[in-house]
Order: sequence, then C-alpha cells, then structure tokens
Amino acid sequence: MDERTPAEKLERIAFAWCKVATAALILGPYVLPVAASLSAGLFIAAYVRGKGDTQCWFRHPLIAAGFWLGILAVWVWVWRTRGIVW
Repeated sequence: MDERTPAEKLERIAFAWCKVATAALILGPYVLPVAASLSAGLFIAAYVRGKGDTQCWFRHPLIAAGFWLGILAVWVWVWRTRGIVW
C-alpha cells in the first residue's frame, strides 16, 4: 500500500520532470535520440534478464523498446534528410 502523502506524490512527479528538464538542458536538441536509445536499450536489457512486463503503457519490454527504436529511426531520418533537429 502506498503510504505517501499527496504532497509527497506531487513532489515525486515534479522530481521526475526535473530530471527530464535537466537532461533537455544538458543535451539540447539531442535529448530525444539519447532518451529513446537509453530507454530501448534498458527495456531490452530488462527483458534479457527476465523481466516480462513493464510499467510502460506498452506492458511488454520488447514492444516498448520497438516503439522507442521507431522514434529514434524517425528522428535520424528527419535529421539526415532535412537537417532538422527538433
């Protein structure tokens, strides 16, 4: 049972977004491919080590990894063909 107070729950969410904002500040326009690569790699590593489910919306580590690899592929394609970085 979750015994956190409402304030602690909000702070936990805020801290998660703080980490995202910090990565964006450091990596700038490359935060999406770095995050997608790390996410896919870690989902695959978790699956290889026996984790058959995930908290992600996709529920299965390999599906989540495939989604993020697809996002990475689109980012690389746009970057290579148009020179645009989001």
